[in-house]
Amino acid sequence: MSQENSVPKSEARADRLAKRSRRSRRSVVVAVAFLTVIVGVSEWLAPSDTSSSDASGGGKRAQAVVDPQETRSTWLCAGGTSQPGGIADETLTVANVGGSRSFVADIKVSVMTGVGVATGRLDFTLAPRGGPLPSATGLPSVRSIPVSSILANPDPGVVVEAIGAPVVVTHSVSGAGDVGATPCARGGSDTWYFAGGTTVLGAEQWLTLFNPFPGDAVVDLTFFTNTGVEEPGDAQGVVVAGTSRLSIPIHDLVPRRDSVATRVTTRRGRVIAEQVQILDGRDGRKGITLVAGVPELAKKWWFSGSTAQEGRSTNLSILNPGATKVNVRIDTALVGAVTLAPIDVEIPPRSVAVTDVSSRVPVGTPFAWSLSIRGSGDSQDESIEGISASALIAQTGIELGVAADSGSSFASSSWYSLSPDLLGGATREIAIFNASDKRVTWRVQAFAALPDSKVQRGTLAPGGLSRQTLTSSGVTQVVADGLVTISEATQGPRGLILSGGFPVCPSPLVGSTSGGPRC
Repeated sequence: MSQENSVPKSEARADRLAKRSRRSRRSVVVAVAFLTVIVGVSEWLAPSDTSSSDASGGGKRAQAVVDPQETRSTWLCAGGTSQPGGIADETLTVANVGGSRSFVADIKVSVMTGVGVATGRLDFTLAPRGGPLPSATGLPSVRSIPVSSILANPDPGVVVEAIGAPVVVTHSVSGAGDVGATPCARGGSDTWYFAGGTTVLGAEQWLTLFNPFPGDAVVDLTFFTNTGVEEPGDAQGVVVAGTSRLSIPIHDLVPRRDSVATRVTTRRGRVIAEQVQILDGRDGRKGITLVAGVPELAKKWWFSGSTAQEGRSTNLSILNPGATKVNVRIDTALVGAVTLAPIDVEIPPRSVAVTDVSSRVPVGTPFAWSLSIRGSGDSQDESIEGISASALIAQTGIELGVAADSGSSFASSSWYSLSPDLLGGATREIAIFNASDKRVTWRVQAFAALPDSKVQRGTLAPGGLSRQTLTSSGVTQVVADGLVTISEATQGPRGLILSGGFPVCPSPLVGSTSGGPRC
């Protein structure tokens, strides 16, 4: 895949536009027309000269969070391919979550391929609430679109702009007989972390970097592997041209490594980063995963879980990119208010550790786990910025498939979950993990449900886990009177998907005494 686009420098073009604007009213119109191509994007991030110390464009605003009152939003999707025969065919799913009393959402989807290159464009409207079927307005409230139907390209960068109502956006990739999915990002960041990955024989690990902004970005990559830290020359000073996406084959840069964690750092500009992992079955694992990068380290992580099954393994990768060793405690919760003895892991500086978190769990039992950094008595403990983590679930045997989850470093009392309608005949489940120190009451309801449909309800002890079967695709809402985290698992004929939810941030319970991490 091409790693560079030959384009004029954005600064020179800006100067030319400025000079013409002083001479001609017509040139002003041209400049404004160009800027409308990226309308909404600039609200989230300044161009490439933005200082990395300015957190306004990164951090939580880069995460896939939702404000239910917002009527204008921008979503950015980096992973996948859309040309015939692509290795990771991408499908976009957009849903209006405004509720029955909200308004329609006008959606504009742009597929960017580089400065000076015409982009693909699709406009449509989504009705409020409802399911994937047409509502009383005659419009759907959820729509899935193959990106190839908008524009065929090996490196499509997708921008979704919504006006009129709050929306959520996820995207999925298919390949190797499997499907992977993750929420799209809300903005760019100057740093991204991927704690999990592998480049063993039969594995492809692709890093996708999307720069939707007019200025070029310059990126450095650091790999933390089971053999040490590696910074290949070809991975330094990588240019991601404005309004373009770049795919980087990590399996070529650091081949044959059991575990590969990645840090993306920009010298200039900001990008959106995602990772596609493809396994061809040579080591018993076959399938595809799609995970979003994590823009910030944290000292606490929550994983809403998996289910222990015959032939299924869940390996947790923990990245410590700092200069000080960290001691991490892994707490495991089982459905039924049961917890296992904690696991303590010491991770040396600038390294990654892999732990099997499923081997102790009885077969058929749903489980969740959380990570927390523990004090070691070292005087430098306060300098520890945090860790990143990622789980890889591999199903072997008759039903092959892999799934990945980056967990969550914050919690909310309100969440949305959006399932891509790709796995016919699949089983869909949602896990709810109580991240607070108090008992919480929760409820789950699909947006497609009729007003008199049964709503699933329950309570959870502190650190408790519940796992509920869902009977419809589309948008599901989870609301609690305390802080929780969620994830959704789908298993079907086309593979295994594990995807995080969309937290409502700020949480309606911010400022309360419910305890736990807040978004």
